[in-house]
Amino acid sequence: ADIDKERIDKISKEISNGDIDTIKMVMKDPNSFEPPILFAYSEQVFKSGNFDVAMFWYYTAQLRARSDANKSLDKSVHKGVTGLSVRYGSVIGKYALENQTKLKDVMKNVIEWDKISERSYNPKWVALLGDEAKFSSVIRFVSPNKYKTINDEVRKGWEAGFETAMKRRKNVISVDKANVLATSRLWRRVVTE
Repeated sequence: ADIDKERIDKISKEISNGDIDTIKMVMKDPNSFEPPILFAYSEQVFKSGNFDVAMFWYYTAQLRARSDANKSLDKSVHKGVTGLSVRYGSVIGKYALENQTKLKDVMKNVIEWDKISERSYNPKWVALLGDEAKFSSVIRFVSPNKYKTINDEVRKGWEAGFETAMKRRKNVISVDKANVLATSRLWRRVVTE
């Protein structure tokens, strides 16, 4: 399937500009939209003062982006996903850090919602963040029959990493894993007091 970068960029920009019709379209069926669009939505929702809803969509986008990155055989996409998390997460992450009881509830809701929600967007969007898409006409991904397993594994690792970080530090800003299937390393950014 083709990767429609122009569509992703257009919708993300419209959301960032506060286009109500685009926002309604995305929220009518959020499972049809790639994580960069959900990141943009989370930022706009945060600006409108709906902080907990913004956290939900930010962490949903982050979880799905990490899962999609694990489907790519181009490991450089992980750096691009981290860039998205940093770009959209600084303000939301600060809010989460200051409201960790709410964060814990939001994370539980993200994981439960993601378990029951069927993703209908193309996970190959993540190739746009890696080197292969820039320097090659071929992008490599695992077989689509492994996608569900990867989604489940990333979700489990993400949840375990969050719980571990909450117990250790009590200060969490980002659920940002490098490659949960290969290394089981989930947390890259845990903030200390």
